[in-house]
Amino acid sequence: MRPRKANRLAAAESPYLRQHGYDPVDWYPWGQEAFQKAKAEDKPIFLSIGYATCHWCHVMARESFSDPQVASFLNQHFVSIKVDRQELPQVDEVYMRAAMALGGHSGWPLSVFCTPEGLPFYAGTYFPPKPRGGLPSFQQVLESVVAVWETRRFELEEQRDGLLSLLVPPSPAPGNLDLAALKSEALARLEAEFDQENGGFGGAPKFPLPAQLGFLLHLARQANAKAQLMLTKSLEGMAQGGIRDALFGGFHRYSTDERWFIPHYEKMLPDNALLAQLYLEAGHLFRVTRWREVGRKTLHFIRSLFRQGESLMAWAPADLAEVPHPFFVAGWDADTHGEEGKTFIFSLPELAEALTPGQLELVQRLSPFPWSDSPRPLALRPLDAEVARQLRLPWPEAKKELTGALARLNRVAQGKGLPAVDTQAVSAWNAMAVGAFCRFLQQQKPGQALLFPVDEMLSAPLEDEDEEELSGVPSPDRAWSASLAFARYISRDTYPLSAAEALWQFRWPKPGSIPRTIVKGCPHSPETLEDLAWAAWAFLEVFLTTGASFWLARVARLLERRVPHYRGAQGELFTTPDDQSVFPIRQRNPYDGAHPNPAAVLCRTLYRLFWLTGNETFRTWADEALAAEAQFVAASPHNATSWLLAGEEGQKTSVLVVAGSPRWASTQALIRTAHRHPHKPHMVIFLDRWPPSRQELFWLPVFQNRPAAGEEQAQAYLCRGSECLPPVTSPRELRRLLTETAGT
Repeated sequence: MRPRKANRLAAAESPYLRQHGYDPVDWYPWGQEAFQKAKAEDKPIFLSIGYATCHWCHVMARESFSDPQVASFLNQHFVSIKVDRQELPQVDEVYMRAAMALGGHSGWPLSVFCTPEGLPFYAGTYFPPKPRGGLPSFQQVLESVVAVWETRRFELEEQRDGLLSLLVPPSPAPGNLDLAALKSEALARLEAEFDQENGGFGGAPKFPLPAQLGFLLHLARQANAKAQLMLTKSLEGMAQGGIRDALFGGFHRYSTDERWFIPHYEKMLPDNALLAQLYLEAGHLFRVTRWREVGRKTLHFIRSLFRQGESLMAWAPADLAEVPHPFFVAGWDADTHGEEGKTFIFSLPELAEALTPGQLELVQRLSPFPWSDSPRPLALRPLDAEVARQLRLPWPEAKKELTGALARLNRVAQGKGLPAVDTQAVSAWNAMAVGAFCRFLQQQKPGQALLFPVDEMLSAPLEDEDEEELSGVPSPDRAWSASLAFARYISRDTYPLSAAEALWQFRWPKPGSIPRTIVKGCPHSPETLEDLAWAAWAFLEVFLTTGASFWLARVARLLERRVPHYRGAQGELFTTPDDQSVFPIRQRNPYDGAHPNPAAVLCRTLYRLFWLTGNETFRTWADEALAAEAQFVAASPHNATSWLLAGEEGQKTSVLVVAGSPRWASTQALIRTAHRHPHKPHMVIFLDRWPPSRQELFWLPVFQNRPAAGEEQAQAYLCRGSECLPPVTSPRELRRLLTETAGT
């Protein structure tokens, strides 16, 4: 067999670009060289955008980009550019919006045909090798584009201004927001789109949409019955459907059907981080242990199979060896050995061969869908006493049977092979994971994140929700030494914190910005608003988790330096900075997508910093950004729920300051009570008067005059806006105070 010839992408840093390094297509990476060649040779540009774990990207690569005849035609008539959307999301965003305007199609692989200047004039997604399902073949598309370019180019010249407008974002539409009315309108529109039978919104394909679910959780905290119903139905549907992997853990990208049954088998870090946090917080709010278990197991999956480390499972994908220690990878591929979902699907004969008769009956009873000879994902309802009774098994024996069945199926799945991994670390997504782990630490061992290895907490039984006082508090000596150690070094046991430290240390030296991607231990591509917003959010969560004040100083310093580079003339926030843009036209996006809107996430952090520091600049920036998007938010509030939450946080943020050492049981009891209350304050902070390095906090308004009640006795101060209430010292008093002040 003749060896394949390498092209320009073979030595690329991006794992996705390297996947195309031996295509016969004469690929160029995004950059001036490709555009200059197109202008010099008067050729149109074929722009292909995808990412390393994209199933249909792989399919089109096999069918078309590996075909010598198709490649020869491309090389003769086009300049072909390949873009990794994880590496350059700003390029993807521009052309995705243009593609939707041109033809209404979006997704990956994104196939765009442009003038040599980069103006798009035709776009689509996946094209098959032969006409199929109403789609032309890729070769037919290429020939049609060449015909237009050679015989009707004058039409493109006449449409130049219109084509250029596809790349320009809409102008800001400043205004004021009636938050109460818009929250009601958003809820009504979500209710209209809600799937009453299966949960979630709309039909197939169905995405989890953590921004909208987070909005429902916020309303559920305010005792909104409709929001609680929609949230509960959605969380249950996803937890019991095939979209959740019952074997390895974590969630797949989305469901291809409306029942959450058949997933698209790709797994992405941001989806899992945001859903883990959502399940943890909803589980605490409603006292639903199985939701907390889903959240914890999802974090355990991230810990074990999205990251290299000492406790990494021995059978994990070998690609993880490329990942520098503190970081989490971008995602798992949908394919195993070229077959979508191969690792995760089973037929009834496979189950019968792998399981004992008792285990098989148990799995079939727990499945919400019937099994057949056709392979399908493993979906399981929660095991309960009623199922055990039907099987005539004692409850402990039923749990043992299920554990044994899952272990057997896990081994079968491993034998099929594991998907490839996108090994680059995306800063924004790592920050989401850091924040999710911080929320878990706040709930499990508030104020003591440094004293307990996280792996132990992920594996240990969940603690009793109703327990008022903490037991098993470490000795003062251990707590004291850990507290001092944190200021200088982040240990391997506290890997969410080490990932946060690494994100801070990996900033680009000159602008002090967060790199978009980190590849093989080196910062690689430039910062986007998503990276800045989520990094700032994560750093603030680390401060709230540990009480280490230098994290608060870091967040403030980072945003003081970087936010001005994203602001427009009317205070709007662009998705790229003015000092590092790789595309000449900067973009804005007012709406939530698969994840919460980064500009809204940043505004929430800016408001929190204002309430903590009293720095009016932070509030002004957030106010102006919110006002700039007001008309867009008002036009479609259910697609902009992150802005509604940001606006509410800007009006009045509640801060609970617990004055007392983390060594004290009284401090722990107050912090945990606050985190587990339905009306949990926006921020819970413990203020340790010692060691002296933490006294830099004392000048901030929210921390002034906050003494402890006495030796070993902490006090909690609840502040809403600039008003603070008299302190309380017991969990019972704090619960009463939080309940009485809810909604004020």
